[in-house]
Amino acid sequence: MLRESNGRGTRCLGYCAAATFILCAAAQNSLHGWALGARSSEIAALILAIASIAGAIMTPIALAAAFNAFGRWQFVRGLVALALAACCFAYATVSSLGFVSGARDVAAATRGAEADAYAIARDKAKVANVELATLAAAPRGNRKTEAARAERKAKLEADRADAERVMAAGATATVADPTAASMASYAAALGYEVEPAKLSPWLVLLSVIFFELGAAASLIVVGALPGAAAKAEPAKSAPAVEPKPVPEVAAAPAMADAPEAPQDDRKTVGRKRSRALDDVLAKIKSAGGQLEGPLDELGERLGLSKSSAHRALHALAGLGAVNLATSAAGTLVQLR
Repeated sequence: MLRESNGRGTRCLGYCAAATFILCAAAQNSLHGWALGARSSEIAALILAIASIAGAIMTPIALAAAFNAFGRWQFVRGLVALALAACCFAYATVSSLGFVSGARDVAAATRGAEADAYAIARDKAKVANVELATLAAAPRGNRKTEAARAERKAKLEADRADAERVMAAGATATVADPTAASMASYAAALGYEVEPAKLSPWLVLLSVIFFELGAAASLIVVGALPGAAAKAEPAKSAPAVEPKPVPEVAAAPAMADAPEAPQDDRKTVGRKRSRALDDVLAKIKSAGGQLEGPLDELGERLGLSKSSAHRALHALAGLGAVNLATSAAGTLVQLR
C-alpha cells in the first residue's frame, strides 16, 4: 500500500511538472507570436498567438502518440504523429529563441545602461573625494578665498552624495550579462579565455532547450512511471479491477460454444478453462506473456470484441491464470 501511494504521488508530481512545462512553453511562444503579429495588425497577432499555444500543447501530445504507435508497430500512424511533432517542435523552438533572445537583449541593455551609470558615478565620486582632500589640505586664505572654498566644498559633497546614491541603486548591475561573465570566469579558471559576449547566444540556446525539450518529452517520461510501477508489482496494482464470475464468459456471443467453467467460491485457482479461454491464453503467451493497451485494442489483438475481451480477461484473472492492472495506456495483462 505504501509503495502504491508513493507511485500515485510520483505520477501526480510528474503530471503537474509536465503541465507546468507545457504552459510555460505555450505562454512564451504565444507572447512572441503576439509581438510578431502586432507589427502587422491585432488580428494577425491573435492568430499567431493562438497558433503558438496550439503548437506548444500539440508537441508533447504528438510525440507521445508517435512513441506509443511505434511501440505497437503502427508505423504509418507513428510517422504521421512524428512529423506533426517535428513541425510543432521546430516552430516552438524558433518562437522560444525569439522570445528568450529578446528578453535577454532587453535585460542586457538595461544592465548595460545601469553598469555605465554605475561606472560614471564611481568616477565622479573618486574625483570629488580627491578634490575634497586637496581643499582640506590647502592653507587658509582670506575671507573671499574661504567663501569660495566653502562653496566649492558644498558642491563637491553634493556631487559625491548623488554619485553614492546612483552606486547604491545599481550596485548589482556592474556588468551587462552577469551569467555570461560568470561562465567566462569559470572558463578562465580552467585555462580557456572566452569573451562573455560570445557565451550569451549559447545561454539563450540552453534556455530554449530547457523549455521546449522539457515540454516535448514530459508526457513520455511521466507516462513511463505507471508502467514501471505496474511491472514491479502486478498483483498489488489492480485494486480497481474486480474479477467477474466465470458464467458470464460462457454467455458471451464470441464464446457461445465454450462449456461453462465449474463454480467454486472457495477456490478459483484450479478451475477448468474452456477452449476459447485457452485460445486467449495462448495468444497472450505468444505476445511474450504481456499485453497492454485499451480494451478495444486488446480485443483486436486477441481476435475478440471489446466486451468479449473484457469478460475473457476477467475470467482468466478469476481462474488465476493472469494478473490485470491499470496503467497509463489502459489495461496491463500479465501471465502469472
